[in-house]
Amino acid sequence: MTPVAKAEWQELFGTESDADNPIPQTTSTISKTELEELFGEDSDAEDNLQTPSVSCAVTPTTFPDIPGLSIAYGALPLDLRQHLLQNISKEQWFDPSNARDQVMRFGTLPSWLHPLLDIGASLLPDHLKARTLQFDQLIANYYTPGQGLSYHVDLLNRFEDGIIVASIFGSCVMEFRPAAHIRDLSNPLIPTTPVLLSAGDVVCLHGPARWDWEHGIPSRTEDDWEGKIGINNSEKIEA
Repeated sequence: MTPVAKAEWQELFGTESDADNPIPQTTSTISKTELEELFGEDSDAEDNLQTPSVSCAVTPTTFPDIPGLSIAYGALPLDLRQHLLQNISKEQWFDPSNARDQVMRFGTLPSWLHPLLDIGASLLPDHLKARTLQFDQLIANYYTPGQGLSYHVDLLNRFEDGIIVASIFGSCVMEFRPAAHIRDLSNPLIPTTPVLLSAGDVVCLHGPARWDWEHGIPSRTEDDWEGKIGINNSEKIEA
């Protein structure tokens, strides 16, 4: 694990010597070495999976060039990210050593995700907040250091309007570009709009940002963002 990633995990879970923040026991199928790196050595401390209370009062940042794109920076507080990561580990969502790096959930989502869903719902425009069931599908991804995500528009016939992307752990630069049906295909130079996503940031895509813009993460081990290098050089978990 890189120093940046290790420092962030210690911020979430404390260090082994921090008696006030016992590192939770875990039974994840990720390799033992990786588990100890992420969560510390196994201990007899009881898991504290109590659902944290959250506030949905973060004012999102909008992007005039991409209508329908908004980002609520820092919307996921530290205790909520810890809560989510503990449950992800408990339910053994990911096993990178066996290439299990994606989880899908459909229908009724686990109750421990409700604080995240509440924050996501608060970012939706009013006409989408009014729908009976705001979210009934979830895809979560685990990224190895430097791993990217191909440019895409989320499946048109599977997902409705109003898509939320939550950065639970790690940071990266995500890029947006016009989808093929609205850009000049004769121009080989495709303009992109980069945005920095740090742990705790939540993205909302609706309207043109959802239907007419692609989003992706370049495959590279380092991003240079306002003079900060190494943004993409760590594990990432997004949902």
